[in-house]
Amino acid sequence: MCVQYWQILKDFNNKEIYSAIIPNTMRNILEHFFTFIGKDYKNELNKSNNIKDKAFLRYIDRESHSDSENLSDMKDIDVKNFAECFKQIFTDFRYEEHYNLMMK
Repeated sequence: MCVQYWQILKDFNNKEIYSAIIPNTMRNILEHFFTFIGKDYKNELNKSNNIKDKAFLRYIDRESHSDSENLSDMKDIDVKNFAECFKQIFTDFRYEEHYNLMMK
């Protein structure tokens, strides 16, 4: 199942998919991967003082039904910026190799 989420991200990078599903896709990948390795990415990002990390967490919670304040149209959000944050999480946790493999 998780491989399908990665495919959605690749399709988005190739401009083959609408950006509204990207936050939920990223959230699902992070939850599956970090649960599998026994780490809590959300807890670590919540500890961060980096405003980009906080903004990214709010972004991936959009449309996940976990934060009703975030349910909105996302056409004014720069998804590419958050895609960089998504990759940075894997780098920060020293799993950039996994990210690169999955995005091939």
